[in-house]
Amino acid sequence: MPPSRHYFDVDDPILDRLLAIALSQKRFIRSTLKQSLWAKGLWADLLQEYATAAVAAWRAGYDPDKDFRLIKNLVQRYIYRFLKSAGFVRQWNYSTRRQGRGYGLREIPRLREEVLNQWK
Repeated sequence: MPPSRHYFDVDDPILDRLLAIALSQKRFIRSTLKQSLWAKGLWADLLQEYATAAVAAWRAGYDPDKDFRLIKNLVQRYIYRFLKSAGFVRQWNYSTRRQGRGYGLREIPRLREEVLNQWK
């Protein structure tokens, strides 16, 4: 992961603050999900999605001082759509009938060849 805080250079101070708010949402992603995104090569796409959400907030005219919660919710919606399109789904908690706190992959695990041969 890149060590720099500034991933995108912009001249507009409001857009710069919106980008900082959007990128601050990275810390709320679980480390296992970050590792999965990095391993699948989707980390740069995730950063681009944060930037897209920040530009959408800028175009909507959000003020970083007054509309922090609206900006945060907008960023979370963009990230949810990105993760869903990348094959991740929210885990479902059956006991509370609500969505769980983590994301999982929709991929079907494949059995190894030696495991399949053992049942023949």
